[in-house]
Amino acid sequence: ATGDDMGGIYVTADNCNISNNIATNNDLGIFLQLSSNNTLDNNIANSNSVGIFLFESSNNNTLTSNIANSNNYSGIVLFESSNNNTLTSNTADLNSEFGIFLQSSSNNNLASNTANSNNYSGIFLQSSSNNNTLTSNTADSNNYSGIVLESSSNNNTLTSNIANSNSVHGIVLESSSYNILIDNIADSNSDGILLFESSNNNTLNSNTANSNSKIGIDLYKSSNNNTLNSNTANSNSIRGIVLFESSNNNTLTSNIANSNSDCGIFLQSSSYNILIDNIADSNSVHGINLQFSSNNTLTSNIANSNNYSGIFLQSSSNNNTLNSNTADLNSEFGIVLLESSNNNTLNNNTANSNNYSGILLQSSSNNNTLNNNTADLNSQVGIFLQSSSNNTLISNTANSNRGGIALWLSSDNTLYQNIMYNNTEYGNAMDTGANNWNSSSLGNYYDDIYQTYMLNETAYSWINTTKLDADWNDTADNNYSAKVPIGFDFILDNVTYTDMQIVSNGVIQLIPDGGIELNVSSNCSYTNWSTTYPNETFIFALCDILYPDTGGWYGYKTYTAGENDSENNQISHNLTVIDYHVSTYSDHNYSTNPNDYQIVLYENGTLRFNFKNLNYTKLGYNLYSGIYLGDSSSTHAKETIHVGRAGQYENETSYSTPIIRTLSSTYDDNGNGIADAVYPIGDDDARTGTAVDNYPLVMASKASSPSGVSTTSFTVHTTITDHADVGISNVALYYRKDSGAWTKYTDSVTGTFTFSATSGEYYFYTVATDNAGKVEGVPSTYDSHTTVTITTDGGGGGGGGGGGSSGEEYENIEFKDVSRVYISNNADISFTFDKAGNEIQYINYKALTSQGYISATIEVLKDTSSFAKEAAAGIICKNINIWVGKSGYATEANIENPVVGFKVEKKWIQDNDIEVSSIKLNRYHGDTWTALPTESTDEDALYVHFESQTPGFSPFAITGQKNTLVAPPEPRALMSPPEPTDAVIPVAEVETPPEPTPWWRYLLFGVVALVTIAGAYMYMRKRQG
Repeated sequence: ATGDDMGGIYVTADNCNISNNIATNNDLGIFLQLSSNNTLDNNIANSNSVGIFLFESSNNNTLTSNIANSNNYSGIVLFESSNNNTLTSNTADLNSEFGIFLQSSSNNNLASNTANSNNYSGIFLQSSSNNNTLTSNTADSNNYSGIVLESSSNNNTLTSNIANSNSVHGIVLESSSYNILIDNIADSNSDGILLFESSNNNTLNSNTANSNSKIGIDLYKSSNNNTLNSNTANSNSIRGIVLFESSNNNTLTSNIANSNSDCGIFLQSSSYNILIDNIADSNSVHGINLQFSSNNTLTSNIANSNNYSGIFLQSSSNNNTLNSNTADLNSEFGIVLLESSNNNTLNNNTANSNNYSGILLQSSSNNNTLNNNTADLNSQVGIFLQSSSNNTLISNTANSNRGGIALWLSSDNTLYQNIMYNNTEYGNAMDTGANNWNSSSLGNYYDDIYQTYMLNETAYSWINTTKLDADWNDTADNNYSAKVPIGFDFILDNVTYTDMQIVSNGVIQLIPDGGIELNVSSNCSYTNWSTTYPNETFIFALCDILYPDTGGWYGYKTYTAGENDSENNQISHNLTVIDYHVSTYSDHNYSTNPNDYQIVLYENGTLRFNFKNLNYTKLGYNLYSGIYLGDSSSTHAKETIHVGRAGQYENETSYSTPIIRTLSSTYDDNGNGIADAVYPIGDDDARTGTAVDNYPLVMASKASSPSGVSTTSFTVHTTITDHADVGISNVALYYRKDSGAWTKYTDSVTGTFTFSATSGEYYFYTVATDNAGKVEGVPSTYDSHTTVTITTDGGGGGGGGGGGSSGEEYENIEFKDVSRVYISNNADISFTFDKAGNEIQYINYKALTSQGYISATIEVLKDTSSFAKEAAAGIICKNINIWVGKSGYATEANIENPVVGFKVEKKWIQDNDIEVSSIKLNRYHGDTWTALPTESTDEDALYVHFESQTPGFSPFAITGQKNTLVAPPEPRALMSPPEPTDAVIPVAEVETPPEPTPWWRYLLFGVVALVTIAGAYMYMRKRQG
């Protein structure tokens, strides 16, 4: 059928079968008017004005495998209430306007059709085309959009369609609501999926919108109440997911928006949205960015490894709530509130290991509340407030950063119960304004709550040594001495050092007898030295990039008491002096800007820092001096004791060895609820600031015992007061009988002790150690007292056996193996054990809360645990107790998927004829032994290795069963495959269509003109950005 001015094939009847026809160069290739229940298959309708046209309630037709290409208007059109039609595997490509066009047509089913390379859109639904289903269609490389729903086309379902490489949009919803989009792909368009102009209440699930030249998924101009779940919007050239211009009350859950060129998820002028469990990682600017957007809720989102920040609120983004989000490893900041972003609430968020700060409030971001957030291991400051006031920070953690919490040009902020440990360069707290560092009796928690390192400034006493008089000297850059003798036994923190190695960059390695020198000259900061060589002890004179090779020198000399120095001053003690006469990186010229300082080691154990001449025009303020105690035998092993930063020193000053003082919960002599010691908050120079913080009462433990005892064994309990919730690692019980001396009884990880006694008066106190390794001070008086009166026939009392670290009987403990790990939220935790004789190799789980350092203890037992009423069933390989953290820690609220790895010696398996598959880890809990799910993971020459899932930690037993042989079952017979079928599908007859009515040409021209004008209007107002 060709060359007809109207329709090549024109059908007004019903129930026709139209197959294998060719209709070209007509106004309408195939035209159905008021015609229903027809079947059209394998027809070709190319190069017409419209290829296939269903008009005026042409319903329930089936179109299969037809081709409608290169038509002047559209390939396939359903028009004016043409409903309930099914279009399957049709092709509508290269048409001048639309591939497939539905106008006011509903309940149609479009599946596996192709609509590519059309001049406007591939598939276009317009004017209340509702309740249509589009499945597995392809609409690629069209000049405008792939699939469009416009003008209140509602309640449509789009599933598994592909709309790629279109010039503007992949899928567009304009003023269309209650549609469902599932598993569609819209890649490599300008925008992937666009909802705009009040497209509301739509649901987008598991769609992909990647590698678009602008935006992956865009909600624009008051598109509200939409739900986006499990969509992927990655690698787009601007943003992944955008809510723009009053797109409110939308819910975004479990979407992924990674590696976009700007932001992963972006909200502008959009409010009351909910974002839950989304991932926005590795974007070029921000993970999640809110701009002029308020009253949004962000919960449990992950925004890591972005090139600027993880979560960024700016430009009066107010009253937002951020709960339990993670913003780690970003190139600048974890979470940022900027430019008058006020009245936001941040709870339980994690912002760790960012390259600048964990959490930043800047530029009049006021009246925000930060509770229980964690900002650890950031390269600069954990939590930083700049020009921001009236914020409240409670119970946040800022550990192991260069600085803990810093307030710059900020006032009237309130901070209490925050935890700041091990912030090694800028200090734990810094404040340049007037802020409140405590509330009532609640202050903040620092490294030195329990142990304070103080340096006595002493009378300046320079030891004069010339380069020629030195026992050894050097002028070479980046060099070091051999291992040289100190000249006497130098005792520092209970470790004796006999030798040293002197490095040109201001570092001195102290070496115990038999120790080995490092032979390195790194110019890194002191923190790099201590982390690279954690088991060594260093003195940092002033550690930096230093140059002795421009007229300076460095070296040492040992003096005996009574000798004179180079200027004939008598030396009063045996000592060794290490001199530095150097220039710095910024100067590299000692002759014009000399820096002279020295370390003096005294045989009596005194260590002195002498600063003679520091040229601050060339000397960096960030140079630090101090001591790192790496030797495990040190009383304060692995601690860094700061003398301070270079900016603190004046010329011709001396500082002596740190004095270590222990604070205690009893340091509250006036009874006001605040410990008497105060913590000085540094200012921007790290000098003494004007702000101070009253310590809160520190961790306290208190022993409680029965008021009267008439048995030889009773229980002593411990009450723990742990304001900072750092966690208790260990409790030591001390007792005194009658007027005797105080004696340590034992340690316990639970704080419960089984005490063995004879008649007498007993007094008790406890000393707790927390998970940060800090030790409670000894109380000024005992905690509790009891009278033990034992009456026996014939006299003589019996002992009931002392309690082990958990209350286990001492006699039953063969040995203990302890592993200590730092616990942070969402981290994969692994405690490892390698002590000989301990079958337990590791304990692994996922941490659900941040706890700081926690210890896991294995008690390898000689027999069944004293907590168990009976032995475990089977042949027992080993009995053990496993304890993780303090009592109450190892619960579902804190840990997830705990497993225990253990090994069993092959010799034991062979000697006892054990079936390997029967080996189990059994747990005793609730007066019952339970065999845990156990599987073999590996074996080597000596051991078979296993892993068991466990719901908790308590007594355990490794057991096996005797080997029993079982005959293998008979193999099953193979089933024969079914015979193939030769079914033939008949082809329907083709009915000859009647002649078209003469008025149709004019109506067609009118319809085409109207639709073309509407399309041009839409094309003009389509959003290009």
